[in-house]
Amino acid sequence: MHATFESSSSRKSHWVPSFRRGLLSLVMTLVLYLVTLVLAIALTLSTDHWLSVVWALGAWMLVGISIVRLFIIQHDCAHCSLFPGRRLNRVIGTLLGVLCLTPHAYWRRTHLAHHRTSGNLDSRGMGDIHTMTVAEYQALSVKHKLFYRLYRNPWVIILLGPIWQFVIHFRLPWIAPAGSRERASIYLTNTFLVTLLLAAFQFESGIKFVIGYLVAMQVAGSIGLVLFYVQHQFESAYWRPRSEWSRKEAALCGSSHLVLPRCLEWLVAGINLHHVHHLVPWVPNYRLRQFMLHHCLDQTSIRLLPCEIPSCFRLHLYSETSQQMVPLKATHDIPGPPAPGRGGTWLNR
Repeated sequence: MHATFESSSSRKSHWVPSFRRGLLSLVMTLVLYLVTLVLAIALTLSTDHWLSVVWALGAWMLVGISIVRLFIIQHDCAHCSLFPGRRLNRVIGTLLGVLCLTPHAYWRRTHLAHHRTSGNLDSRGMGDIHTMTVAEYQALSVKHKLFYRLYRNPWVIILLGPIWQFVIHFRLPWIAPAGSRERASIYLTNTFLVTLLLAAFQFESGIKFVIGYLVAMQVAGSIGLVLFYVQHQFESAYWRPRSEWSRKEAALCGSSHLVLPRCLEWLVAGINLHHVHHLVPWVPNYRLRQFMLHHCLDQTSIRLLPCEIPSCFRLHLYSETSQQMVPLKATHDIPGPPAPGRGGTWLNR
């Protein structure tokens, strides 16, 4: 599975970020976010019976959907692909990160590491959903097998994952090196959030606003984690040892093309075209589809339909024998080679 594209000439032409297009994309995203937020706040202030509470919760869920796009625009800033210029991308990414409860510089470091190592069996564990091989799983103790089962359980990922990742994990300064820009971004984001919390509690309905925003983040995080999961976790997913690993093959064979209606594709800022994004991460979200069609990358993609998403969550391990993702129950039938210890240390980190 190969595709040709003019990497150097393309980058110098019409695929590069545009200030006008980037600003339009940002403004439209913020308008969507603010409209849903104002609606949610207005309905929260008028909750005087159970039906109005239901409407308010529904409005906060809409806020969560808008945060999905907000987060992906922040993601483009991490790649310096929303606007021309590194500094503007970092400033906008940092500000958007606060709204997404995400320390931008720290998330940027882990995400770029994910791009450098996606599909590499010898470089797992940074910015990805950890995937063990059949042999590694078979070598685990009963306790560690149970832990891995829970970690890969779809309900744990969808329901507990957002709470852990955005509310707890991103608040911990020690996850980044002392004195680093990444730790400074955690302190900065936490300071902004504390300030917003104190401001919210100046109002009588402040606790309702906080609960509502947590509902929004739960919805946004759940959608985001589902998207991230299916982008790299499907039956023919690409995993190779470092000696055989290829960045281009990892992009085209290890990243999916989730086929969505154009309105939903806009809502997720084209991140469903994930094979294109991994191949050319410098191309902004508003030009990914044109790039894909121009280089016929829609014909060389791992296409997934929304109805196929549940089947991806039944795959938990990579079989080096068949070079496919397999469910946990398949480990009884697949004799994996002796585990080289690549993934065992992850459970002890």
